[in-house]
Amino acid sequence: MYTKTFSTNTWLAINLDSLSDITSLEDRLAIDEELAAYITDENEMARLEYDKDQGRLVLIYNVIHQEKEDNSYDSSPITFILKPNRVTTLVTNKTAYLLERLNQMMTKYRPETVYDFLFWSLVVISKDYVKILDRLDKELTQTNHLIRQRTTKDRLLALSDIEMSMIYIRSDSKQNLLVLEQLTAHGLIRQLSDEEREKLDDALIEARQILEMAELNTQTMGQLSSTYNNVLNNQLNDTMKILTVLSILLATPDIITGFFGINVPLPDFLVNSKLGWLMVIGIIVLVFLVVYRMVRSILKEK
Repeated sequence: MYTKTFSTNTWLAINLDSLSDITSLEDRLAIDEELAAYITDENEMARLEYDKDQGRLVLIYNVIHQEKEDNSYDSSPITFILKPNRVTTLVTNKTAYLLERLNQMMTKYRPETVYDFLFWSLVVISKDYVKILDRLDKELTQTNHLIRQRTTKDRLLALSDIEMSMIYIRSDSKQNLLVLEQLTAHGLIRQLSDEEREKLDDALIEARQILEMAELNTQTMGQLSSTYNNVLNNQLNDTMKILTVLSILLATPDIITGFFGINVPLPDFLVNSKLGWLMVIGIIVLVFLVVYRMVRSILKEK
């Protein structure tokens, strides 16, 4: 647990992974079991809840991880619980890095109210998404360059991992933006000062920008994937053409020699001549070349 004061307010940060059980969280924050259950759920979606009687705002927001898991970026929820003169932040080991960022934010912007703190925090979270998107964009450029040089399974899988990260980020940004839009439409907005509303607008702009970037990158990834699928299909078609030609050419000697056997003797000029085998080979090569040119011409027309 970490505590820090700003202006006339208190910031309390709790790492959920360090708690022994959920009961200790209920007692420490004076919350009910239902609220404790969903704010400690690692798979909880971004959401907003306001208790007018207690003057308590609960905001769950998606936070991007700084490191990849299974070759793609994932996210976890972070929870802000706002009460008069106190804001509580609930993180996990995967999102605990954010506490240092929030400390830096407090030093730089010096929030005056708990809502100042909340909205500046959301801007900080959004900037982390932008950094990851820029990182993914560079990875995409590099991977695309490598695939153009040589298409391999590992490089295609790397492209798929980037696409999955983009999809996760787009989903996160949609949820985050929806929460902020709900907040702007909530009756609570009337209680905010002009300065707090401006900071909320800043957070909203950042969230919308992330969604636009994620959607644009996802569209680009979709076009790239479609292009490479077409290229691979064309390569497969070319391979099948080559195999077709080879199968026909390899069957040519059998077709020629198949005419002769027990009931059909070899021609006299082949049997009596010392160069008979050379003649047979020459005929096979000649027919081989004729068939090759015919098949190649047919495949080109197709």
